[in-house]
Amino acid sequence: MRQHRLALSVKGILHKTFWVDWPDIAAEAIKVGAPPTGERDGKPRYTVPFIYDPTTRRAISDSQTIIAYLETQYPDTPRLFPQRTRALQAAF
Repeated sequence: MRQHRLALSVKGILHKTFWVDWPDIAAEAIKVGAPPTGERDGKPRYTVPFIYDPTTRRAISDSQTIIAYLETQYPDTPRLFPQRTRALQAAF
């Protein structure tokens, strides 16, 4: 199971998983407003995973960014990491 799906499950956040074919990733990301995860040849590059949160109407890309968002946005759900350990996590 991917990190972001595990995080959603641990936090008890209801979600749906949609599988996207490789050629359709950019179009689907743009459709939900997910930011690009990089650049290639001067053009935005879109990768999976990305999520769309209908509660806040925000789209988030990249597993680590998704997990940080879930921790911040849903603080009343089980924590994924102990508080004040962000720097230590980043080191690994």
